[in-house]
Amino acid sequence: MYGKLSYEKLQEKIKALEKDAIEYRQVENILRENGEKYKELAELLPQTLFEIDLAGNLSFSNRNSPQSFGYAQGVFDKGLNAMELFVPEDRDRFSANKKRTLRGNNTGGSEYTMLRKDGSTFPVVIYSNPMSRDGKSVGLKGIIIDISEVRKKDMLLRESERKLRLLSSHLLTVQERERRRISMELHDEVGQSLTVLKLQIRSIKNKLNNSQTDLKEDCVEILKYVDQTIENVRRFSRDFGSSILEDMGLCAALRWLAEKFEKHSNINISLDIEKIDNLFTRESQIIVYRIFQEAITNIDKHAHADHLSIVIMKKKKYVFFQIDDDGKGFEKKQIVNKGSDVTGLGLTAMDERAKMLGGTLKIFSQKQRGTRITLNVPICEKGN
Repeated sequence: MYGKLSYEKLQEKIKALEKDAIEYRQVENILRENGEKYKELAELLPQTLFEIDLAGNLSFSNRNSPQSFGYAQGVFDKGLNAMELFVPEDRDRFSANKKRTLRGNNTGGSEYTMLRKDGSTFPVVIYSNPMSRDGKSVGLKGIIIDISEVRKKDMLLRESERKLRLLSSHLLTVQERERRRISMELHDEVGQSLTVLKLQIRSIKNKLNNSQTDLKEDCVEILKYVDQTIENVRRFSRDFGSSILEDMGLCAALRWLAEKFEKHSNINISLDIEKIDNLFTRESQIIVYRIFQEAITNIDKHAHADHLSIVIMKKKKYVFFQIDDDGKGFEKKQIVNKGSDVTGLGLTAMDERAKMLGGTLKIFSQKQRGTRITLNVPICEKGN
């Protein structure tokens, strides 16, 4: 009975081994098929796929690899050390990242400059993960993505942005020059013409006899109207041009701008302005003045605020400007995206002027919570 039982168990064990062998062959076939599919997929990819051992030698690469690096087919991954593919200044960084990756600290995509066989270079991004077999680390596997075209497009985009900024700067400079010309014409031509007109009307009034009281009263009214027109022309000339800066300096001009705004609106204004006139060139002072002028104009037209605060202070290497209002606020993205909207164009002009100064303009706004505009401008090495 014992011998028969042992024989049956042996038979069962043989059958189990045969079953395991069948399953093993099935798994082996699946792995082989998957390996072939992986290899086919790897060969189709335009990027370089690689495997390197712990010593840094290439143990696998797809078909695109030799072509990318200028090597003959079949030579690329035979005893070639990965370090030879990097420019010397990037080798230590790749080695350090390789060690971190092998320890399980994923470094993400890293940019390097790589070498072709002929000595030419090209920029890449490398993504890699550790490889292990039987629980032991055996190397790295990853993908090398050539970003030459991306870099070219990025350079073209940057160059385009630079040219657009130069154009924008030129347009703003031309605009300022034209404003100055119109301001001078208003002050000199129109102002003088109105003054002559005023003298002529006064002369006519003085020639009227005492019985012509109605005409005299009409002349008086006309003279008042001409005086008001002359004052409006002078005010518009000051606002439109930059003579106020030449006459008073930046700080005084900004105070005048704020006080004039307070006088003609229902907004209370608090000022905390340090002396900064000698920190900027004349051109920079004009740009700062225009930014403030645009900001205050927007507040006047759109904010419906009760209070406005202006702070200007000198830091170590830059001047800090801040304008706060307690108005209705706005959604900045909605305003800026409206290309035909005057406020949106105003914000864009303010931002461009800040960039002309080498500064940064930031706008924080929330509906029903008011708006804060901050401007940081580097101090010029030489004053005006």
